[in-house]
Amino acid sequence: MGIWYHAYVITDIFSRCIIGHTVELAEAAERAEGLIRETIECSGIVPHTVHADCGTSMTRGSRNTTGSCTARTGYTSSAPRPLPTCG
Repeated sequence: MGIWYHAYVITDIFSRCIIGHTVELAEAAERAEGLIRETIECSGIVPHTVHADCGTSMTRGSRNTTGSCTARTGYTSSAPRPLPTCG
């Protein structure tokens, strides 16, 4: 049994430093979006691109967290992985 936690981590890919993080009891798009916003406010830097994994809080249909933040902050979101080519 046990208790499961969800870790959200924002990493600067150039310095490889963790610049934002939180641990939550439940996965929530609102909390992920809040962490992105808090990290931007604390660092004072608006990123050009934000990459998100395929977790449900980041890819929830019309309530897409990276997509909804993009419109308000001006950064673009990257694709999680390139599509493989067969053949």
